[in-house]
Amino acid sequence: MRDRHGTLGVAALFLATIFVGGDAHAQKWADFPDLRSAQHVGVERVSDGKRYDDLRDCMRGQRSQVGADYYATLVGVTHESGRATRQNTDATDYAKAQFEAWKLKDKDILFAVGLRNRAFGVHIGQKWADLGLTPELLSTTAELTQFAPAFTRRNYDWALCSLAQAIDVKLVQLTREKEAAEKALETRVSASEEELTKVKSRLDIAPESSTVRTGFEERHTKIAETFERAKSSQESKPVIALKILDEVDKELAELDDEIDVYGKKIARLNPLLNEIEGLAKALQERADADWDEPKQALSRLDECRVKAEALRTDLTGELEEIRACLAAAEVLAARGEVRHSYKARTIPFLLFLALLAVIAAVLLVVALVRRRFAGHLDSQIQTWGVELSHAEQWLEKLRADYPYFFETKSTDWQGASAEVGKEASDALNLAYFLIGKGQEWRSQAKGLLRGGPLSLMQIDRGLGLLSNTKAEIQPGDPVRESPLQTVMTTAYSEPARRVLADLENALLRAQAMLFESGESVALGQRLRQEGSQKILALQSGLERRKEFGLGAPHLEAELGALAQKFQTFATRLEADPLSAKGAGSTALFEEIERLQGMIQDGNLAVERLAHVEAQVAAVDEMIAALKHRGFSLKEPEFDADAERARLVSLAGRARAAFGAGKEKEGQVLVDNAQGALESLTATLQDVQRAPEYIQKMSARLEELREHIKADYLNLRINARNEEEALNELNHLQSQVLRHASDLSQIARLAEAQRYVQALQKLDGVIKTYVQAIELINSMSSKPQSTLHGLVQKS
Repeated sequence: MRDRHGTLGVAALFLATIFVGGDAHAQKWADFPDLRSAQHVGVERVSDGKRYDDLRDCMRGQRSQVGADYYATLVGVTHESGRATRQNTDATDYAKAQFEAWKLKDKDILFAVGLRNRAFGVHIGQKWADLGLTPELLSTTAELTQFAPAFTRRNYDWALCSLAQAIDVKLVQLTREKEAAEKALETRVSASEEELTKVKSRLDIAPESSTVRTGFEERHTKIAETFERAKSSQESKPVIALKILDEVDKELAELDDEIDVYGKKIARLNPLLNEIEGLAKALQERADADWDEPKQALSRLDECRVKAEALRTDLTGELEEIRACLAAAEVLAARGEVRHSYKARTIPFLLFLALLAVIAAVLLVVALVRRRFAGHLDSQIQTWGVELSHAEQWLEKLRADYPYFFETKSTDWQGASAEVGKEASDALNLAYFLIGKGQEWRSQAKGLLRGGPLSLMQIDRGLGLLSNTKAEIQPGDPVRESPLQTVMTTAYSEPARRVLADLENALLRAQAMLFESGESVALGQRLRQEGSQKILALQSGLERRKEFGLGAPHLEAELGALAQKFQTFATRLEADPLSAKGAGSTALFEEIERLQGMIQDGNLAVERLAHVEAQVAAVDEMIAALKHRGFSLKEPEFDADAERARLVSLAGRARAAFGAGKEKEGQVLVDNAQGALESLTATLQDVQRAPEYIQKMSARLEELREHIKADYLNLRINARNEEEALNELNHLQSQVLRHASDLSQIARLAEAQRYVQALQKLDGVIKTYVQAIELINSMSSKPQSTLHGLVQKS
C-alpha cells in the first residue's frame, strides 16, 4: 500500500504486517494477503489474477449512503485447522483476524472467502453492530440477494457485490429507524416516566400490606425495572429502547385498568359497608337486642364484614354476595322487629282494649314494620342509583375511548374480528339493556315508597321488584337504549338481584373486547397510511428513472401487482381489523421495502450512469487536447482510444441491462463503467504531466544515488566486523546500481512516448531508493543531513 505521507508510513505498515503475519501463523489457515494501495480486495498470490478485477472495481466503487467501506479477502483455506474440507465452511474467525490485521475501521465491513474449502465469513465494524446489524439480520438480508447461487457457482464478484449493496440498503433502513427512534424517545421517555409516577400514586387505593396492594406494587416495580432498561438503552440502542417502552406503556395501561376496576368495586363497596354498620348499630340499640333474631342478624353482619374485607384486601368474592348477606341480615332484623312488637305491645293492647285495642295494635305494628322495611327499600334504591350512575359513566368512557366501534356496524366484520365484534356488541347491548331495566325498576320502587304509613304491601312489592323481577331479552331483540346498530345474539334471563353483578361483568367483558380490537384498529390505520405513502414513494421513484430516459416496465408491473395487493390488504383491514397483527401484513411490508430498495439502488445507479455518460465528452476533450500537443496515447500497456471505447461499451451495456430489467447486472456494469472512467481520467492526467515529472524525478534520483553511495561506503567501514550488516549493505548496493540502468531505460521509454510503462518503472525505482534510505537511517547513529533533505524534496 502506498502511503502519501512518506517513507515512515510505509515502514510502519510493513512492521504492522510482520506482526499480523506472526499472529496468523499461530493458526494453520492461509496467510493474510496484502491490501494494495487504493484497493479494497486482497487475494492470495497464487490465486490472484485478472478474474478478480471486477470484484476490485465493485468493492472500491461502492458508493455507500451511510459511509460504509466494503473489503474482501480471498485465500485458499480459512479454517484454523488448515484443512480444506466442506465441513469447515465458516470463515468468521478468519474474517475477524484479517479485519484486525488490515487495521480496518469501525465503519468497515470485511468479507472473507476460502477458495479451497468453499468457506465464507463476514466481520462487521462496531459502528454497524451497534446500529443493529446482527448476524441474524445479516443472514436474512443475504437471502434476499443473489449471493447464494452466485457463491455456489464461484462467481464471487457477483455474490459479494450483491451482498454489499443489500447490506448498504439495510444499513440505510437501520439508520433511519435509529433516527426515528431517537426523535420519538425525546418525548416517549418523559411520558412513560410521568405515567409510572401517576400509576404509583394510585396504588394507595388498596390497604397497606394487603394482597391486592402487594400484587400491584410488585407489578409496578417490575414495570419500573423494564423502564430503566429502556432508559439505559436510549443512547446506544434507541430502536430497542423504543420497543421496550411500547411494552412498558402496554403493561402500565393494563395495570392502570386493573386499579381502575378495583377502585370501582371499592367505590360500590363503601355504601354497603355503611349500611352494614348502620344496621349493626340499630340492632345493638334495640330493646330486643338479646333476642334470637337480632343476635342472628348481628352474626350475619359479621359474616358480611369478613366478605367485604376479603374483597377489599384480596379481591376475592363478589359484591352480590355481600348484598345477599346484608339482605339476609335485614330480613332477620325485620322478623325480630315484628316478633318483638307483637309480644311486647300487641298482647297488652288486646287484653286492655279488646277488639279496638287489637286493631290499634295491629295498625301500629304495621306502621312500625313498614317504617323498617321502608328504610331497607330506600337503602336499596340508593344503592341501585349509585351502581347505575357508575355504569352509565363507564359506558360514556368506553364510548369516548373507542368511538370507532359505536360509529361502525361491527356485525359487518369478518374473520377473527367478527367474534370479537359480536362479543363486544352483545356485552354493550346487555349493559344498556340492564341499565334501562334498572332505571325503570328504581323509578317504580320510588313510587311505591311514597305510599301511606300503613301501605306495607307496597313496600313489600318494592322490595320484591328490586329482588325477584326478571330481566329478559331474546336473540334478535333490539335494545332501544343502545346506540349500536346491532341486536342481541344471545338470550338473557335473570332476577333483579343478579342484575347489578351481571351489569358489572358485561362492562368488564366489553372493555376487554374493545381494548383488543382498539389496538388492531389503530395499527390498521397506521399501516394503511404508511403503506399508501410507501406506494406513492415507489411510483415517484419510477417517474424519477424516466427522467434519465430509462423506463422500468418490469418494476412497474411488480409495483402494480404490489399496489393491488396492498389495496386488497387495506380493504381486508376494514372488514377484519384484527388481521393487522397477522403475518400477512409483515410479509407485505417486507415486500414493499424490498421493492423500494431495488428502485432506490437502481435509481442511484442510473444517476451515476448519466454522470458517466456526461463525462465521456470531457474525456474526449482531454484526449483531443493531448493528441493536439503531440501525445500518441497508444502504448502496449495503455491505449486511450481502446479504453475510451471500453468505457462507452460498459455504459451502453449498463443502459441496455436496465432497459431489459436486469437491475443487478446494470448496477455492476455502472460500477465498472465508473471505475473505468476514473481509471482512464487518472491515466490521462498522469500522461499529461509525465514528461516534466519523469525528467525532474530522474535528476533527483541521480543526485540521491550519489549520496547513497557515499553513505554506503561509510557504513561499510563501520560494519566490517558485522556479517549480517555487510550482507544487507551489499544487497543495497546491487539494487541501487541495478536501478542506474533503469533510469536510462525510463528516459528511452519517455522519448518513445511510452509514458505509462515509464511511470510504472519509475515507481519501482523510487520504492527501492526509499527502502535504501530507511536501511541507511536504521544503521546510522545519526542520519546525514544532506540525505535527509533530499528525501524530503523527493
